[in-house]
Amino acid sequence: MTEEQKDNSTDNPSDSIIAPVSTTEYVDETATNIPETIPPDSKTENVNKEPIQVIVNIPKEENKATITANKIAIVGTIINLTLAGMTYLLFQKTIEANKTSQLALKESARANDISAQALADSRRADSVSDIKDSISYTLTKSQYENSRKKDSINIAMTKQSVETQINSIKETQTQFQLENLAYIECTDFTFKTFESNKQPQILFRISNVGKVPVKITKFKLGFFYKPAIGYNPDGYLGTLIYDPYPTSFYVTKESPRIQNFTGFDKIPNAQYDAISKEELGMFFCGEIQYTNEINNKKMKYIFNALLEPPPSKEYRIVYLSNSEVK
Repeated sequence: MTEEQKDNSTDNPSDSIIAPVSTTEYVDETATNIPETIPPDSKTENVNKEPIQVIVNIPKEENKATITANKIAIVGTIINLTLAGMTYLLFQKTIEANKTSQLALKESARANDISAQALADSRRADSVSDIKDSISYTLTKSQYENSRKKDSINIAMTKQSVETQINSIKETQTQFQLENLAYIECTDFTFKTFESNKQPQILFRISNVGKVPVKITKFKLGFFYKPAIGYNPDGYLGTLIYDPYPTSFYVTKESPRIQNFTGFDKIPNAQYDAISKEELGMFFCGEIQYTNEINNKKMKYIFNALLEPPPSKEYRIVYLSNSEVK
């Protein structure tokens, strides 16, 4: 198409058919959607609304180049329009994204404020909790100390009470043992025969001072002579002999036994005169073995007595021992 033809087409838009330059006709299929040329105010009812085909007569020598250029121009326009539309859409999306980001920032800031307030409230609550815990710990410690003091006092009182009970039990046991102790002694020494060149004969009492009965199993008795002044026997001296008639018998607190003993040797005249003049002392000694009938313990009683010659009945115990036989 020549420049003159283009100008004429522009000046007269109502013309829809361009006169062909040559006999060759070219139908431009891209121009099928050309808008109608009838103004919108027109009231013509019988209008052919079908698309108008524009027939462009292009010289043969210019067909290929013109068609290519037109196609390139149209494609470029379409691409540019498409890019413009996409750019506009991207711009709108960017605006919306910016608004969303701003709203998100505001929400984040508000959330941060809420978090900060919550943190402050939490710290204040922690502080109050720490104060409460401190007060509670102080009260608990005080209660524990008071409880421990009370427990200590109770333990001390309990210990004292237990010790008192133990001492009472021990005292009871001691009292029981004393009350049930088998303990004998010899008393009431009296000469039945005291003459020169005769065997001395003596009577004495075997008493049980305990509450339990005892059984006499055996005993040894004897006489010896020593100066009465300054004599401090460590046990007994002299020759002890068994009772000529050894027997086993019981002695209780209510039933003492009167025992008779006759010396094996006669009293020489010299010793008899010295004893009568109190220059010598006549000692009677013995060892008696017996058994506690409650606990079957074996005991031994040893005595040593200084006797006054008749008619006096005085005597003095110079040594005694009452012990358990191991």
